[in-house]
Amino acid sequence: MSEVSGRKPRVGRANRLRPASAVMSGGLATTLALLIGLEIATDITLADILGQLTIGMAWLSVLLALFKVVLMALERRQPETPALNDQALPRYTVIIPLFREAHMVEGLVEAMCALDYPADKLDVVFACEAVDPATTRAAQSVSDPRFRTVVVPAVRPGGEPQTKPRALNAVLATSDAQLVTIYDAEDRPDPMQLRRAADAFAAHPDWVALQAPLDYFNTRDSWLSAQFGLEYAGLFHVLLPAYDRLGLPFPLGGTSNHMSGLM
Repeated sequence: MSEVSGRKPRVGRANRLRPASAVMSGGLATTLALLIGLEIATDITLADILGQLTIGMAWLSVLLALFKVVLMALERRQPETPALNDQALPRYTVIIPLFREAHMVEGLVEAMCALDYPADKLDVVFACEAVDPATTRAAQSVSDPRFRTVVVPAVRPGGEPQTKPRALNAVLATSDAQLVTIYDAEDRPDPMQLRRAADAFAAHPDWVALQAPLDYFNTRDSWLSAQFGLEYAGLFHVLLPAYDRLGLPFPLGGTSNHMSGLM
């Protein structure tokens, strides 16, 4: 987990979505047109152009790999922060937004119950949509007092769109906890994650957000899952820590980010 400098985080939303596929398709079409035009206007063949581009991309990949190796060599371990006892631990709200994920509730309950945190200071909230009664019923069926369900009202004409940030804001309005984190339905956090975050916030009162590293648990299942695992390992264990060491801003993930001072 690393420090995030700057303003206190605020949950926001996008006013409209622009499909990335349209942007990529337009970019590829433009590039192809430029290459064909270059071939027509000069003696250079399209095969020559593509060959040079391939060589250039290969060298760029090598340089990026070397850059990551340097960052790994410069990695330094964060000093251990003193551990808070159970009495000193703050109240913690864990928000889990769900939509059409009734089948995930049982596994989430098991994962949240495995968290090493005092039960009387843990507030696990399922954020469900009113238009999704199946997931709402599954969440409300959990009898453990550490869990509760907030049902987000259906979208009104002309109102805010149905988004994850909207659900998060609805839960934040009902929480009085000093610390807040967000998990997705498929997350299985380390049992010590909340304690370590609370310890870090106590040791650094000026910190407003922490990002826990994310990893895939099924990297050995297939070649594709291994590629996703490599991507996450490079991002959360090499690149983002390097940004932190260099004093540069870096993005929070959409899950396993911990925030202080929102209430």
